[in-house]
Amino acid sequence: MNTREKKRAAFNKALAIINSCKTNEHVTCAYNYIDNFRKVFNEEEIAKKLRHICSTKRTIVNRGL
Repeated sequence: MNTREKKRAAFNKALAIINSCKTNEHVTCAYNYIDNFRKVFNEEEIAKKLRHICSTKRTIVNRGL
């Protein structure tokens, strides 16, 4: 598996983690995963997009939707 494939797999896993969040603690763990993604792949722009998606999920979780 090359770096591009690893990055794609990690990105897809980040989306799965974000989508599975049910509590604020889950959202915090998702943010930690995103930070690790940023550090490992040195991808600030992609991490920024993931943080935005995670922020939206946090709002949904907080509202109980």
